[in-house]
Amino acid sequence: MYEVLQGLKAQGAATLYKIQCELPSKSRPLYETILTGVPPVVSGVLHNEVVRNSNQKSVFSLARDAGLISAAAAFHWFSALYNRRPYDAVRNRHTQDTSQLIPYGCFYHGEHYPDSYLYLDAESLQLFIDTPNEYRQCGA
Repeated sequence: MYEVLQGLKAQGAATLYKIQCELPSKSRPLYETILTGVPPVVSGVLHNEVVRNSNQKSVFSLARDAGLISAAAAFHWFSALYNRRPYDAVRNRHTQDTSQLIPYGCFYHGEHYPDSYLYLDAESLQLFIDTPNEYRQCGA
């Protein structure tokens, strides 16, 4: 794989950057780090079993503060970190609630959810947000 990346770089089709990973390298702490810019030691989200709302400014809270609309097609931990916790698949899988930090969401909970489904979820959220209320055929 490294050779492929070097080839793409040589052709001007890619750029390689040195990055530093935050520790621990677990999913939930790194979701929190990516979305808030705060390391796990500061956020307190130190492992995947931390089930509470984020107490940090995130891209979702910054968007809301700026009067923007956000949406997410993502793993259910996004819902638990930024909307409601604990995640309940029936209540939270499809979110349409402007009082939440992620007002429009499609959250999956299966470990083997195909990326192609996730992309479709994201596209459907975009269509839903772009469609005026009076033309919506269904609501989540």
